[in-house]
Amino acid sequence: MAAGRSLPEDRGTVGRAVGRVARHTAWTREEGVRPLTEEGGLDLADRGRRAAARWRWRRANPREPGSARAILVVGAQRSGTNLVLRTFAALPEVEAYAENDPRLFRRFRLRSPAALTARVRRSRHLAVVAKPLCDSHATVELLGLFAGDPAPARALWVWREPDARARSAVTRFGSVNRDVLARIAEHGPDGRWQAAGMTPQVLAQVRALDPARLSPHDGAALFWWVRNSLWETTGLDRREDVRLVRYEDLVRDPVGEWARLTAFLDLPYRPQDHPRARLPHARPVPVLDLDPRVRALCTDLADRLRTAGRTE
Repeated sequence: MAAGRSLPEDRGTVGRAVGRVARHTAWTREEGVRPLTEEGGLDLADRGRRAAARWRWRRANPREPGSARAILVVGAQRSGTNLVLRTFAALPEVEAYAENDPRLFRRFRLRSPAALTARVRRSRHLAVVAKPLCDSHATVELLGLFAGDPAPARALWVWREPDARARSAVTRFGSVNRDVLARIAEHGPDGRWQAAGMTPQVLAQVRALDPARLSPHDGAALFWWVRNSLWETTGLDRREDVRLVRYEDLVRDPVGEWARLTAFLDLPYRPQDHPRARLPHARPVPVLDLDPRVRALCTDLADRLRTAGRTE
């Protein structure tokens, strides 16, 4: 059964390293080196250019520590958050930290709230952008850490249409989403980040669908529903300091979406800074043959997310 399979986070240090190498080797064979270096921030020349640009900006714009704004990029994995973070990372007035950056994260989780606040409050930039995807359920609490700051924190909940996200997740990680939901359905929330913030109603729905019997794509779509439901169940839909960002809108209208986001974040708007998505991501994604029950959940939530995004 899927519920009995070993999950990546259950492995020891050596096991995780071996698994990571195997995954990266497979991805490189399928997609080439560029996507891997972009996602992992492994282009040392590009990192050097960005660090030099930030240094020049600090020299030209001296600022005292304590005035930077914390910006959280949250949501479900495989939703376009890498594109968003890379766009911020290219801005000289911004510090950006992906979830694999050891200065703020350990095993893709925030090291601690104190590590985040310290990093923001000693910054001499306009903003510090962090991508704590595995801690998205705690977005309200993380925003609260900066409630009294001169520039209070803001968050971007990035989401992608469920079929595209499910295909991407299965391509990258196989049946992991399905397997972890099967484990949660069998044993209940056990401290894993995937179940954090899960309401009794959401857990009941997951159990009713018996994830162990679903296909990997069904499981990835159901995981999309579980994590994106946090937008409503944690009250983010009622906050003025959080905005929805739909990946497909960034691809369709990068200049217009970038203007909207920079206005919300009080960052300088320069049209040339807009997100540049790779062409394969812009192609239509075939509709998956999902379990009708999973399809109904995803369709309903996606409709609400689109409506909410249009009314912001």
